[in-house]
Amino acid sequence: MSGGGRIAGLAFATLAALLPALAGPPAEAAADGCRFADGRAAAGRFSAGGQDYLYRFDPPQLAVGRRFSVQVQACAPDPSALTGVDARMPAHRHGMNYRPRLEALSATGWRAEGLLLHMPGDWRFLFTVDGPSGSIEAAVDRKVQ
Repeated sequence: MSGGGRIAGLAFATLAALLPALAGPPAEAAADGCRFADGRAAAGRFSAGGQDYLYRFDPPQLAVGRRFSVQVQACAPDPSALTGVDARMPAHRHGMNYRPRLEALSATGWRAEGLLLHMPGDWRFLFTVDGPSGSIEAAVDRKVQ
C-alpha cells in the first residue's frame, strides 16, 4: 500500500472509531436512564421547569395529511403535569386545524392523539407543563415534508 493509501486508511479507521462518540447516546438511553417503559426509542427530549421529558411520534415518520400521536414521558417523578400539546408554523403564523386530545397514561406519561399537519415546512411542537411554579411551554422544532 502506498503512503497516501496508508494515511487515508488510518484517517478512515480513526473517523469510524470516533463517530459513535461524536453522535452521543440516543435519547432513550441517556446517562440518567430516562426511557419509555416499553423500551421503544424516543424521537427526542425537552426540558420544562427543571424536569426532562422524552417524546416520540406514532407513526415515527411524520407526513403531511396523516394523523399521528405524540407520547411524552417524564424522566423523574414530579408534581408537574403535561397539560397541552400543539404544533405551529412560526413562519406562517398559524397552527394545526385540529385540536389534539390529551390523555394521561400514568403519573409520568401522556399521549396526545389526533394531530395532523396540513402542509409541509418547519413546524414547532409546543408542550405545556403545569407545575408548582406555574405553566411552562417547551418548544421542539421539526421539518416535515
